[in-house]
Amino acid sequence: MENNWTQREASSPFAVVLLAAGKGTRMNSSLPKVMHSLGGQPMVSHILRTVETLSPDRIVVVIGPEMEDVAAAVAPHVTVVQTEQLGTGHAVIQARSALNDFKGDIVVLFADTPLITADTILALLSARANENSTSVAVLGFRLEDPTGYGRLFCDVNGELEKIIEDPDATESEREITLCNSGAMVFESGVLFGLLDNIGNDNAKGEYYLTDVISCARANGKSCIVLEAPADELHGINSRSDLGRAELIMQERLRSRAFSSGVTLQDPASTWMCADTRFGHDVTIEPNVFMGPGVIIGDRVLIRAFSHLEGVQIEAGAVIGPFARLRPGAVIGEGAKVGNFVEIKSATLEA
Repeated sequence: MENNWTQREASSPFAVVLLAAGKGTRMNSSLPKVMHSLGGQPMVSHILRTVETLSPDRIVVVIGPEMEDVAAAVAPHVTVVQTEQLGTGHAVIQARSALNDFKGDIVVLFADTPLITADTILALLSARANENSTSVAVLGFRLEDPTGYGRLFCDVNGELEKIIEDPDATESEREITLCNSGAMVFESGVLFGLLDNIGNDNAKGEYYLTDVISCARANGKSCIVLEAPADELHGINSRSDLGRAELIMQERLRSRAFSSGVTLQDPASTWMCADTRFGHDVTIEPNVFMGPGVIIGDRVLIRAFSHLEGVQIEAGAVIGPFARLRPGAVIGEGAKVGNFVEIKSATLEA
């Protein structure tokens, strides 16, 4: 079985600043927002894995105080702590000490936007690099109802002029459907100089990262927008946002399974994790749940209403229906697990 994640590389040096310090108040949880599960893994793990396929020169993760679990989840990457929650611009400034000597583009991403793809990040890097006069490239998307999102205001030439946060927008500005994803790429040497000049005169009294656009334009620098699909840039701020992201993630995982030679008899009722791995000619009947750590070999049949987690199933095995395989189970080649059987921490030979 092969890993189907495509390996990609950017052509010039770049670093990534990943913002993961948000408390996630609207999640109504004691768990940091970026540690909530998506596809069986913390959402921060998804965006980190995507970034890692691009082989950046550095990754710096900005976390909040007392977020040791987030630091552990992103290790061995460098973490810096935003001790006070003073806004997204203030959060990025915390990465300055880790990037003072870095020469190359700096990509700023948000850990609560975990569905962004490597191709889109590469396209954003290329958009800035291909326009020598461009200092900042911003990733945008369009929504019929953009309520809650910052709006990207472009001039008559299509250049980005400013980003207006929703609470600060006028009625006419709220009619703009081009939204800010938060993802940005900055020319080497520009980012922290711009951040040093932003203020907090806004509805929230925070230092917005978005204000760097107005600052850049005021200093004669060019800023552009690259548009990407809205589903990739779905931000997670609430439980309902997380639920929608899970649906998008499951559709991606099903598509990946189809491409690797898996038959899903009822795709909508088949649930899997980001680390689920399949061999060829696998058949999965309706209502099958696969939790973390499932490895399935060639020609395996998973019958309906089976629950798998932390299990390795060798070629030609038949599982279920109504089987439960728990962590540590190894099902040998050609073995059969019948109705209502539960196995944990055991090896079943043919």
